[in-house]
Amino acid sequence: MLSTLYYKLGKTRKATAYIKELVNINKDTHNFFNRLVIGEGLSDLEFGMYGYRANSIEELAIDVTDNKFLFVNCGVYFKWVLKTIKSID
Repeated sequence: MLSTLYYKLGKTRKATAYIKELVNINKDTHNFFNRLVIGEGLSDLEFGMYGYRANSIEELAIDVTDNKFLFVNCGVYFKWVLKTIKSID
């Protein structure tokens, strides 16, 4: 997720633009980040028999689990994303 990189570089305007794009593409964005912030985690997500669905919470979960190094100590970022999503709505 490019928004994570821009956020870590202090470029919140660009990070916000990518979050807006993600919200427009993936209807599960808010739910996904909410799960991370409240500590529900991702282990209970069920994937269909054909793998994940594009533009779904499953796709976001794969992005995070395949790039764990990028999301280490990102609790503040996750909270910021939720706040940003709420300001978009």
